[in-house]
Amino acid sequence: MRALVVVAVLVVTFGHNALPTSAAGILDGLRDNVASTSLAWLTRSMQIATVLFGIVMTTTFVIAIVRYAALNHTLEGFGHAFMELFIQIIPAFVIISAATTLLPNVANFANAISGEITGTPVTGPSEIVNLGTAMCGTILGTAWGAVTSTNLLSVVGVAPYLLVTALVLCGIIMAAFTLIAFEYFFCFAQAYVRLSIKAINLGWLAGSGTKHMAEEFLAEAWSAVMRIVITVAVVGLIVSFVPAMAKIAATGDVKAMILSWLQLGASAVFAALLAWKV
Repeated sequence: MRALVVVAVLVVTFGHNALPTSAAGILDGLRDNVASTSLAWLTRSMQIATVLFGIVMTTTFVIAIVRYAALNHTLEGFGHAFMELFIQIIPAFVIISAATTLLPNVANFANAISGEITGTPVTGPSEIVNLGTAMCGTILGTAWGAVTSTNLLSVVGVAPYLLVTALVLCGIIMAAFTLIAFEYFFCFAQAYVRLSIKAINLGWLAGSGTKHMAEEFLAEAWSAVMRIVITVAVVGLIVSFVPAMAKIAATGDVKAMILSWLQLGASAVFAALLAWKV
């Protein structure tokens, strides 16, 4: 009976004090810390990239002058070759000048795009965890209501199993939604960290023989954007499932309750695997 009392307290507590989905949480703060820290990394990476860009550009111009003089034995007419080389450098200069402004906003830009596409914006990983917490509150409250309304407390062995089953299901749901939130957080963290550190490769844009390294970085930046868009879209899809899942959680029929809980647990696990696979 002591165990039952403890379970009952947990049921009442979680059933009536579930976190609101709009509450800011630790995960959102952690994401913001990663963003602010990586911004400092990006600033230093871009400083090095700018210096590297100048060195590579100067070396490219010097090599072009030496090669032109060696082939033509004069610098007469080099102005045309210089202008052609200068025009090729302009796009690279524009990219490296704009990168400091654009790269810190890549994740937010991708998140906004995904929200526009799916119509289900996700504010952060804490929202996902709060959705799971609220659903668990509904399950536990429903279980407690079923136990008290049907007087299952008087039936030896039935009430504890029902309440423990609800707690186990809530553990599964919280684990599933935590995995979904982690995938959401991880795609942002990876984009912030990798792009901030590897931004130094933009310095190679100034050389025709080295620009492929910078182009690989730009391709990775776009890939990071697409990964965020797809991940947020999948999370938005999962969030759109929540109302139907919550309806199942609120089932009041005791006979149908266990089966509906099994469906709900399977749905949560399925959603987590979907987010993980994507």
